[in-house]
Amino acid sequence: MRAYPHKVDEEILGENRQAAEEFIDQLTPEAPGAELEKNATFFKMLGKEMLSYGIYSYASAEPTSKVIEKLQQANLYFTKAIAFEIIMDPYEYIDYLALAIILTDAPQARHLAAFPRTRYSHEDVEAGEIIYLLSETMGLLLLASKELAERLAAAQQELAAKKMTRYDRLIAESLIGLIAAIAARDQNAFNQAVLARQQDFKRAHGHPSERDMPEALLDIPGLALVRLALARGLKYTTQSSYLPVELLQR
Repeated sequence: MRAYPHKVDEEILGENRQAAEEFIDQLTPEAPGAELEKNATFFKMLGKEMLSYGIYSYASAEPTSKVIEKLQQANLYFTKAIAFEIIMDPYEYIDYLALAIILTDAPQARHLAAFPRTRYSHEDVEAGEIIYLLSETMGLLLLASKELAERLAAAQQELAAKKMTRYDRLIAESLIGLIAAIAARDQNAFNQAVLARQQDFKRAHGHPSERDMPEALLDIPGLALVRLALARGLKYTTQSSYLPVELLQR
């Protein structure tokens, strides 16, 4: 099992991994029928379970090739769900975009990056403005859009206003810092932002009930930004269980 900065219960992690695997085995035979019906909810659910299974496999120190295979399958399921016009919230949107970036699925990443925020607004999810600005800036960074500077400025203003939940700040602030450093191709700022991101990620998932959840074991949005940083000539040498460079070396 991988070593984490926070305490992980190996027994619980193993149980969660097994439960995800069993659920996937139960759902997979229904996939052909769900595809014929264009059942977006089915593929969203199956993709989420496959992503969890891949992250648990990563945390259990399975071979990198097997972990990537599971992540690719999750991305495929999410792609189907999105094509079938699944309703998503901004937190889910960020994960879908980030996973496509990590796996170098350029068509899907660029497709998602071009989405307006109305495509991932959810009336039942009360996400703060900073989360929507984070979503937009991630997409604009990928697209190398001239609008990025303006949206980054808006995000910095929103962070300064301090009108957000602690969770949204921990999720967004360090990622905004990473995006700004990558856009500026500033190696020192990037190094500092990576350290800040790891600290914020740990704090965001620090509650005992969350430490063994997939969201606490692999920083999908942060890793996607590391991928974009490497593509823009920045260096990443940090050894981190949250941001594993080995998932990018292929």
